Amino acid sequence: MKNYPLKFYFKQFRLHLKLNGILWTLCYSIRHVLVEGSRLTGNLLERLERKYDLPGSNSVEENALKWNHYSWSRGEDEWSESEQWKESIIQHVMLKLISPGATVLEIGPGYGRWTRKLIEISVRLIAVDVTEKCVEHCKKLFGDFDNAEFHLNDGQSLAMVADQSIDFVWSFDVFVHIEPSDIAHYLQEFKRVLKDGGVAILHHGIAGRTDFTWRSSLTQEQFADLLEEYDFRVIEQFSSWGENQEFSVASSDAITIFTKN
Repeated sequence: MKNYPLKFYFKQFRLHLKLNGILWTLCYSIRHVLVEGSRLTGNLLERLERKYDLPGSNSVEENALKWNHYSWSRGEDEWSESEQWKESIIQHVMLKLISPGATVLEIGPGYGRWTRKLIEISVRLIAVDVTEKCVEHCKKLFGDFDNAEFHLNDGQSLAMVADQSIDFVWSFDVFVHIEPSDIAHYLQEFKRVLKDGGVAILHHGIAGRTDFTWRSSLTQEQFADLLEEYDFRVIEQFSSWGENQEFSVASSDAITIFTKN
């Protein structure tokens, strides 16, 4: 808007009236005001969050509120693009990286999209979630497995996990909703609970908050700085996989494999 003088918009409005009629012109004008207003308020929200270190719409409390009230209508397959896509992650990511018979920590199992396979391949699975609804669902769904346990946590700490007891950490579709300050708390805990040589596999955002939805504001640079701060070493980072790289996460996401130095 700042590139045009005010008289331009009056002339544009009159031209639209002439060519398109009153209804179209009003709808167009309302849409334009809403879009521009959304951009301006979005910029203001971002500045406020940075200046005052605000969690925005991704606090632990709000994430718990969202997922406790989410319908989870697709159960275990919530968020899976297709069965083929889900299976590709299992084959090319999970089974490629996680050794059978390991002790695995899953952050944010939700309704158990990856949990069933993790239970199958691990000698012990510890799964934690900030959402009571998800924890109770997983306890019922996987109650017959004696190698799996489910805990409610505070979105930052892992008090239920012993020091140096975990071979692998797995988390998918979770850290894309977690703010950097809370990710830092998790990384500090990963440092404590991972065995020497233990590996974490995290799906997370890298582009910052591109709009004011429920996405984390985490950037690629912030995540790299956090890993360095907590003395982790990146083994691999990728956004696509498969024989011909035919499968991928969203363009604003990545999967990072890292270990303790």
